[in-house]
Amino acid sequence: MPNSSRIPLRSRAIGRRRLAALATAAATFALTGTLIAAQPAAGITSATAISHRPSPQAALAQVSSDPFTNSSSQHATELEPDTFAHGNTIVSSSQVGRFTDGGASDIGWNASTDGGATWQHGMLPGITTYEGGGSWARASDLSVAYDARHGTWMVTGLVIDTNVNGAGVTVSRSPNGTNWHKPVMAVGNDGQGYDKEWIVCDNSTGSPHYGSCYIEVDVTSSGNTAKIGLYYYFYPKANCSASTCQLEVGHLSPANGGSTWNTAQTIAAPMSLNQIAGTTQGSMVGDYLSTSVIGGKAVSVFAVGKAPTGGQAFDEAMHTAGGLAVNGGPVRAQQAAHDSAPNPGVGAGRVPLRTAR
Repeated sequence: MPNSSRIPLRSRAIGRRRLAALATAAATFALTGTLIAAQPAAGITSATAISHRPSPQAALAQVSSDPFTNSSSQHATELEPDTFAHGNTIVSSSQVGRFTDGGASDIGWNASTDGGATWQHGMLPGITTYEGGGSWARASDLSVAYDARHGTWMVTGLVIDTNVNGAGVTVSRSPNGTNWHKPVMAVGNDGQGYDKEWIVCDNSTGSPHYGSCYIEVDVTSSGNTAKIGLYYYFYPKANCSASTCQLEVGHLSPANGGSTWNTAQTIAAPMSLNQIAGTTQGSMVGDYLSTSVIGGKAVSVFAVGKAPTGGQAFDEAMHTAGGLAVNGGPVRAQQAAHDSAPNPGVGAGRVPLRTAR
């Protein structure tokens, strides 16, 4: 299969889309300019969510297509693109020939060296058996980066074996975005499971790490040896009101991938809702709690409200309990304590903790 082919720009007129309630509207459009399966978000009626009017100025140009014909995946399909630009060159990459249960027949590339006026397209060589020069069954989760110091374009891909397991991360390189070398295995091929990788390069000339590139990837194969530390807020008594609710911080941990947990611990003493900063949606401690496991111990920093002193309105600050042991226990997840937060839709006058949006 040729590694590169120039694709003529086939333009199609497409209507300009005006989104009402931009922050929440959601819809799906076909690239032919036809509006399909518009699904207004909650709180937006189908009559007001989206309007569509013809506009001859807006046009689409097809830059690539799926060349594969294997019966095991879907054709003609290209999806999940990533794009990076440097100077006048734009490089995009996508999955090509998507399987229903994960991955694609190969990873394709699209490149423009004139700011998007014209494009070239091809398949990354040496990755999958479908492309003809590789050994992997499928590829997925691509990411594009450019190393300015070394003048090198890079596309990472999650390579997938015949059992549909993410086996590792490959890096394909190019000096110009249109001529691609066979990949190198950057991470994996070691029996572990991988997913959702990303690549980025430090292109700041003043940085001591200028020219260094970094790959992030999730390791999915910890299985029943995974250690988790879970910090969370909870109401010890669900039947409460805005004036009587007491919020606490708890901690749970398993040592076997989440099968069983230790007995829940209360980490922070009760705080009244009037000790927590307010928002238009309720009292605010945060959208989430972040936890890191270091040396077998779970460490988190979280907001705690206390009775204010000195005439100030609040005394809400960040606290930590230090590192708490991740040691697991006999309690199954569905039996864990502290799972009785008030229902915001039940009970007049009951005001639960809310998170900002």
